[in-house]
Amino acid sequence: MEYQSLNLAHFDPDQLLGATIEGAEILQRVLPGGELRVRLEKLRLPGVVLSRGFYGMRLVADGTMPNGLITVGVVTGRPAGTVLYGVESPPLTIFLWGEGAELNYHAGPGNSWTGYSVDRERVQQTSYLLYGHPLPIPRQGVVNVRPDETSGRRVVATLDALFALGTYPQPGPPIEVLAMQLEQQLIYELACAVNSRQRAEGFPETRRVVQSRRLMQRAEDYLRTNLSEPFSLTDFAAATGTNHRTLQRYFRRVYGVTPQIWFRCMKLNAIHRELQQANGTGERISDVAMRWGFLHFGRFSEEYRQLFGERPSDTLRC
Repeated sequence: MEYQSLNLAHFDPDQLLGATIEGAEILQRVLPGGELRVRLEKLRLPGVVLSRGFYGMRLVADGTMPNGLITVGVVTGRPAGTVLYGVESPPLTIFLWGEGAELNYHAGPGNSWTGYSVDRERVQQTSYLLYGHPLPIPRQGVVNVRPDETSGRRVVATLDALFALGTYPQPGPPIEVLAMQLEQQLIYELACAVNSRQRAEGFPETRRVVQSRRLMQRAEDYLRTNLSEPFSLTDFAAATGTNHRTLQRYFRRVYGVTPQIWFRCMKLNAIHRELQQANGTGERISDVAMRWGFLHFGRFSEEYRQLFGERPSDTLRC
């Protein structure tokens, strides 16, 4: 058994990339709102990895889940606007990702999540023994299940107990045996929770989610091809195939900000990442900012400081 924790009082996407769900490739970006603080925990047991995160700020994360293992995710916090694939997900929602499935996640300040990566067959064997059929874990993509509250809370309580063992001051063989027993209990609780509801919602099969994914992809494509251009809501709406009102409503619901703010924040996140990687290259901050379309350096520096809690020069020196 191995326990690790990471506390950050700033935003570092490279450090977060390898510290969230093990084996996943997830890029995290910050949006306005909340406090820049992150706590991540990881517990490794034979054949499985449990991860959980607590974020003080508004966050956007996308990427792919680990290959070779399924991943079970649980929304454990109570922030406003926890959204996966464009659909709001209330606390205790359980997500079942297939191996290597895509992730698109947004949550408001104070969000928290827990992930559990495990071999598919172990979970399915327990479901067969209990219910005579497998859990609806897709080969590709993700499904979500909203269990009854009692079942969902039992899953969260078992996860909390496992992480509590990870911080036990005197670990040893008895604690490790107990942790493995609790991990088997977690599989049991998950099987019960998922089967507490007869219907699992498959994200790839819902029209609303397909539309949300397409809109997000078009938005990203527009950003990449208009790096140095001023923002135009008319052009953005045309690029995403929707009208002004729908676009404004969608971005406020999913990201908590307007398209204009989202557009600038994505550019600022890209600059932040470049500056972190540019230390020692001799590249000037003003050149990076201008390449991303920020022509007024004083205004850029203030926007950057408000979003990341530090000046661009501070990031470059780190």
